[in-house]
Amino acid sequence: MKTLATWALTSVLLVASGCRLPLKPPIEGGDSPTPKLVSTTDQQATQEVFLKRFESHEPIYFAVGFNEITNAKFQFSFKYRVTDPEGLLTDVAPGFWNGVYFGYTQTSFWDLQSDSAPFFDTNFRPSLFWFRDRIEKYSDDSLQVGFEAGIEHESNGKGGAESRSLNILYLRPKWNWSIGDDDHIEVAPKVWVYIGDLDDNSGIEDFRGYFQLRTRAYDEDGLQLSSELRLGADIDHGYHELDLSYPLNKLFHGNPGAYLHLQYFNGWGESLRTFNSKTPSQVRIGVMLVR
Repeated sequence: MKTLATWALTSVLLVASGCRLPLKPPIEGGDSPTPKLVSTTDQQATQEVFLKRFESHEPIYFAVGFNEITNAKFQFSFKYRVTDPEGLLTDVAPGFWNGVYFGYTQTSFWDLQSDSAPFFDTNFRPSLFWFRDRIEKYSDDSLQVGFEAGIEHESNGKGGAESRSLNILYLRPKWNWSIGDDDHIEVAPKVWVYIGDLDDNSGIEDFRGYFQLRTRAYDEDGLQLSSELRLGADIDHGYHELDLSYPLNKLFHGNPGAYLHLQYFNGWGESLRTFNSKTPSQVRIGVMLVR
């Protein structure tokens, strides 16, 4: 029975992870069958299924600027489809389970001028959310309507007086208008409520508020201007960030697969550590991999 129980537990774990290996139960009271080695082809197929679940999430970039000190800001982000598109859960309710994602965004602020070039702050944002880029009921050839809703944690991984952490439940609808062959305008407001205590961030609602607005105007193969505006509960405490990007292959007649990036920031709390501080306006220039 112990061997059979082990087989059953292993099978459940494999199914939950989306694997479809043809396991057969061992024969009780007899010799266990010789285990079948997984072929290189099977391993490659499993890796391909795993990698296909990864998608871009928020912009990925590296930019350098000067704001009292020479500094760099860089961001890494992805989302991962939680369920197998051909699995049991998606067969039962594909409209829901195909939209469930785990997301992760990490934004770091690097002091390049001080001795040893320390990182000033790093903000970690894991999330679990439901996302649909196009909801057919409300979309047509000129307008694409999407929706996102989930739970997000944000912290800076520090301890003591520099510790910052919070949790939110949020909603983010999205409207994308096609105004030409490749030209688009996108509007995506985000609203949220805080959950749990905010002992590490006394008064953060005044500075971070409950509302953020992202807009983009872009040519799919050309220039893009994006804006992010956040309003604090105290209307004087918010920020505005502008990002301008342009394909490098248009400049160098090659295929670098990246974009020239110019960023402007003005307002309060660019990093979680400084949520209640206003820093001088910042301009940075760098490279964007995903926009």
